[in-house]
Amino acid sequence: MRLSPGQSHESRYFELLLEAIRIGRRSGTVRQRPQRVAGDKGYSHRRIGQWRRKRGIPAVIPERKDREPTVGADRPSSNGNSVGGAT
Repeated sequence: MRLSPGQSHESRYFELLLEAIRIGRRSGTVRQRPQRVAGDKGYSHRRIGQWRRKRGIPAVIPERKDREPTVGADRPSSNGNSVGGAT
């Protein structure tokens, strides 16, 4: 568990949280990268998108309307959410 100041935006802790993930498998091995991540528009921050794409983690995160999509951004799905590559 990580605690942060209440006025601090949660996207600042996104990378720390995902780097701490340990996903157990039936085989007993541990995976450190999720198949995909989901979040609200607060997680459509450019830094988060770059970090995710660098590690090959697709996302379901809607883009904010006040921002143009970045080059290499996730494509929108039929329901308006962003969808990354296949898993």
